[in-house]
Amino acid sequence: SLVGRDVIVAGNKLSIDADRGVGQGGFELAYAADAVKVEILSASGAVVQTLNLGAEGAGLHSFDWPAGSATSASGLTFRVSATTGGVATPVTALMRDRVEAISTSGTSFNLELESSGTVPYTAVKAFN
Repeated sequence: SLVGRDVIVAGNKLSIDADRGVGQGGFELAYAADAVKVEILSASGAVVQTLNLGAEGAGLHSFDWPAGSATSASGLTFRVSATTGGVATPVTALMRDRVEAISTSGTSFNLELESSGTVPYTAVKAFN
């Protein structure tokens, strides 16, 4: 069953593993980039820290951030930017979310997610 499992979907909510003190997120690059930057944002949108990840290839990527005493209730988010030769490269922020229920609507198969609400099954990038 998918209920109770974690999935990776488009979104920018930082997942906090309080036991390990690590914040986690991800992103998908349409093309290779020579500079990828992740900004960790407070609940008010202020930049808490910047991670310069350097060059990354096209595809799915993840990152870890030392979250210290932050928890999932802290409301931390992130934004990702990528450039190649100084020109912006398309990038999609990805987040971990938990499946709470499964539903169908006509021919659509949907997942009810804890943070993201209802998303089509086809929106899932990965299962954890």
